[in-house]
Amino acid sequence: MSEPIMQRVVVSSSTGRLYTYETDLVISEGDVVLLPPGTSDNPWEGTVTSCKSKYKGPCKQILEVINDD
Repeated sequence: MSEPIMQRVVVSSSTGRLYTYETDLVISEGDVVLLPPGTSDNPWEGTVTSCKSKYKGPCKQILEVINDD
């Protein structure tokens, strides 16, 4: 069995801001994902807008895919 491949994806917040996260989950554009706490103490949801990111800085990992419609 092969190891999961870590990839960087772009996620949009409810306000339209874009963030890059890492994941080894099977993921597609349009998926709603659960993300680790950012400026609040609570996890939050975002929508994957791109399965590729050129961002090279530090990233947190996506916690889970909520739906994959």
